[in-house]
Amino acid sequence: MIFAKTLDKVRPGGVVAFITSKGTLDKQNDSVRKYLAERAELVGAVRLPNNAFKSIAGTEVTSDILFFQKRDELAVGAEPEWTKLGHTADGLQINK
Repeated sequence: MIFAKTLDKVRPGGVVAFITSKGTLDKQNDSVRKYLAERAELVGAVRLPNNAFKSIAGTEVTSDILFFQKRDELAVGAEPEWTKLGHTADGLQINK
């Protein structure tokens, strides 16, 4: 997983930004979110519209930019609110 390799190379306190599909935060399986939460603090997240890369890559996909600050130590069992899923008023499953 690219997230793991990147976080391993950053020193504690370092900040990493990932551009990824919305699946990282919205996927039913929470293993990636839990892995990240144990190793880094979520500093911020920005959801891009599905046409953000249309003119450059010719694709329509909803993407996120995620900012993490690496922890000094593993926070084993960390499950902050952003690792959980919720639903919109329309019933769409999304990250809390």
